[in-house]
Amino acid sequence: MGQLTQSVGEFIAGMRFEAIPAPALGAAKNALADYVAVTLLGRDAPVTRLVASFESVGERGESSVLFSAQRASARSAALINGTAGHAHDYDDVGIAFHPAHPSVAMAPAIFAQAESQGASGREVLTAFVTAYEVWSELASRDAEP
Repeated sequence: MGQLTQSVGEFIAGMRFEAIPAPALGAAKNALADYVAVTLLGRDAPVTRLVASFESVGERGESSVLFSAQRASARSAALINGTAGHAHDYDDVGIAFHPAHPSVAMAPAIFAQAESQGASGREVLTAFVTAYEVWSELASRDAEP
């Protein structure tokens, strides 16, 4: 287990935007657009309002809530935005052996943390592609007999 953890960690630490193939960047942009769309769709859902009511949301905070002027801590923004993204059952593309909605599981945390740290769009895309690659590797292991 230690060697596996080390190799995954090395992969994550070594990922660079310049190493990402153009088709992967296109797919990442599409997945992130999907995440934004389903989050906007779910921002007024009862479950989103309920989760937001338990968090400190206002004019101050590290990260945007529901792509609005409201702000919260990165953790709270990721939780609320992720809830909104899952409020309706629209899935982007997973991988053949594990179809799912991976962008909504990863993008809220990536966006919230990136905003709190002033990360660039390239850094967001790199983080997303890296997270997707790790997810896909782990999902493929789950599918093996």
